[in-house]
Amino acid sequence: LALRRRVAEPSLAAIAPAFQMLLQLAAATPLAYTIGPLRTGTAAVRTAGFRLDGSTPAPAEMRLAAIKAELDERSVLWRGVCFEREDLERALVDAREAPPPAAPPAAPSSPA
Repeated sequence: LALRRRVAEPSLAAIAPAFQMLLQLAAATPLAYTIGPLRTGTAAVRTAGFRLDGSTPAPAEMRLAAIKAELDERSVLWRGVCFEREDLERALVDAREAPPPAAPPAAPSSPA
């Protein structure tokens, strides 16, 4: 028969200082370090769907998820209509070139 050695579990008092130090480190760490390195160049454009100078990238430079998200923001019906990347890119170009929908006219105020 093999005898098992019983390993002593650390007490809460022994773990508390290490846990506090971990919490302080997490609070002091900038968010960019916790998510990972920031992407630059073309990868950043494809991921984010926008450029730092405020211009919008060409759909060919964007990831599909970014194209679909922008189409959704612009209320473009693409599900069940656009099946290929080229179709999605064309729909986004058309949506960007189309004027935004006019705001509905204000209701006339009624005299009180």
